[in-house]
Amino acid sequence: MSTPMNAKMRSSNCEDASGTRIIEDFKGYLEERWGCVVKAWRRVLDPNRDQSLLFPEFIEALTRTGWHGDASALWSSLLNRAMENGEDSAVGLREISPQEYGHIHTFQSWTVEHFGGPIEMFRRLTGNRPNACLLFEDFRDACFRRGYPDDAEEIFRS
Repeated sequence: MSTPMNAKMRSSNCEDASGTRIIEDFKGYLEERWGCVVKAWRRVLDPNRDQSLLFPEFIEALTRTGWHGDASALWSSLLNRAMENGEDSAVGLREISPQEYGHIHTFQSWTVEHFGGPIEMFRRLTGNRPNACLLFEDFRDACFRRGYPDDAEEIFRS
């Protein structure tokens, strides 16, 4: 026998599944176009780098990406995730790709602990030379020597 509570739970599960599906579709589109969600986030979605998007910024960002899916459904699904994370009116990288957000957060915390932050890490590894570049091998070796717990290549390439 179907009770109103069971019907509500089934409806909620369908909404969760469709919300997850539209986010995964959007994430796949970003990965296909930019190689990874972090690159798309930095280059197109959040070019002012304030780490979050309000609804008007979100709509502008979708226009820049060229994505032609259901913007209202995507916003609603991302905002639901944001509310689960304690946000109330903005979405961020964490809502689009929790895994990539986790990698970035781990790296930032690790660089603060070992160098004072990402910029200080770069300066130390390049000898504070102006216009220096850092090769992946040097970055990977520095991460390895200091016990970075994640994949250094994933951070370097994003």
